[in-house]
Amino acid sequence: MFRPLIALLACLILGACAGGAVAPSGTQVAFPAGPANPGLTLRGSLYKPQGPGPFSAVVVLHHCGGADSETEAYARRLTAEGYVTIVPDSFGARGVGSVCATFAVTPAQRVPDAYAAAAYLRTLPEVRGDRIGLLGFSHGGGVISDLIRHPPAGTPFRAAVAYYPGCGGNPTIVTVPTLILVGERDDWTPAPPCVAWQARTADPNLLDVVVYPGATHKFDGASSRDTLGRGGVWHHLVPDPGAAGDARQRTDAFFARWLKS
Repeated sequence: MFRPLIALLACLILGACAGGAVAPSGTQVAFPAGPANPGLTLRGSLYKPQGPGPFSAVVVLHHCGGADSETEAYARRLTAEGYVTIVPDSFGARGVGSVCATFAVTPAQRVPDAYAAAAYLRTLPEVRGDRIGLLGFSHGGGVISDLIRHPPAGTPFRAAVAYYPGCGGNPTIVTVPTLILVGERDDWTPAPPCVAWQARTADPNLLDVVVYPGATHKFDGASSRDTLGRGGVWHHLVPDPGAAGDARQRTDAFFARWLKS
């Protein structure tokens, strides 16, 4: 009698109940990091829906603490919605752990990793190579902020969703349809620069910024905590179930619009 209950709880926690199918366990894959990082091999978790496809795909970019169970849960949830997902580990290949309090790896250094993951996905016969999206959290969201300002010609990415990214640097350019989700009380990657970016961009239809009133950094987290960031500054992380639920709905709708059409 306990097994069905355990299965149901796992389904709810991992967010993989949608569509009536639970996403399979991730397969560990390896692929070259690309010409920007010669000789470097990236590893990551790959998740595929059941069936022959072809499927749209999403590259999931982890936060400053590295790939963890929460990042993998997002990948599983999207796979249950019919996407092939991959979670590249940008830190393990570089022999680095958490970079939350350091500059050991910058978001800009991870931009080639996103392209390398997309290149790997495009080798898979079950992936629609013209329907690849990006999903990033915090440090991973900063990768998206950097990438969509200066994508190379023929970018493989059709859409991007960034949770609480850094939006500094006075950007004006957006080249990929992007959704930014950020908390009003975020004291790590503040919301105002993202709002200002949207106001300055030449094509405001390409950038949608949603600010959640009262929400902090990592509003979709599992527990409240304070985290030490760069410069010895403490940042507040408080779950906000309402904001987290709305963000997931917006993420699903955004990807459905741009990746499944």
